[in-house]
Amino acid sequence: HIPDPTLEGSPLFSTGNNTIRITTSPTNASVLDPGESSAETEYLATGYQTNTQEQTLNIKTAQIDKKQIGSDRIANAIGTKLEMDTSFLEQYREEGLYKDDLGACGEECPC
Repeated sequence: HIPDPTLEGSPLFSTGNNTIRITTSPTNASVLDPGESSAETEYLATGYQTNTQEQTLNIKTAQIDKKQIGSDRIANAIGTKLEMDTSFLEQYREEGLYKDDLGACGEECPC
């Protein structure tokens, strides 16, 4: 069982050359009393650390409302002057994309 390193109080394990000592002393004393024993050896500890980063990306699709406000007479006049085909303007009028009465607009249009 390897303890979870993210929890406080979990032991840290160092890498490289380390020494392990096992003793019969209940206090792990360096100087042993007669009859006690110990064993000691060096070992090499290696390992690697893996970091994981989670990223969330939210993409929203824009909702676009297109509204043409104004008289098609102006659009017709401009199109005619530029020698453009203005036949599509009638379809805009039928779909309600033109507003002929702009009297309520004043300085700012509430549309």
